[in-house]
Amino acid sequence: GLNSPFYLDKEVSLSSLRGTNTVLVFFPLAWTPV
Repeated sequence: GLNSPFYLDKEVSLSSLRGTNTVLVFFPLAWTPV
């Protein structure tokens, strides 16, 4: 939702471990209106 800063922090950590593919998966979830 609007918790983009929170999600961005998680995405950065995951992306560092797995790669940009994780960001592509998590971004849509972060922008999904819940």
